[in-house]
Amino acid sequence: LFSIEVPESNCRVICDEPKTTTEATISSDISELRSSARRELMNGLLMLFIVFLIIMIKKLVNFVTEQRGRQQ
Repeated sequence: LFSIEVPESNCRVICDEPKTTTEATISSDISELRSSARRELMNGLLMLFIVFLIIMIKKLVNFVTEQRGRQQ
C-alpha cells in the first residue's frame, strides 16, 4: 500500500544496536549466573564442612569421655 524508503546506513545502525546490547546483557547475565552459582556452591561446601566438623567434634568428645570412664 505504501512504502517508506530508509537509507541503508540508518537501517544498519538501528538493526545493529539492539543485537549488540542484547548480546552484552546476555553475556553479563551469564557471568552473573556463573558467579552466583559459584557463590552458592561455596556456601554449600562451607555448610557441609561445618557439619562435618561438628560431627567429628562430637565423636571426639564421646571418645574422650569413654576413655576417661574406662580409666576411672
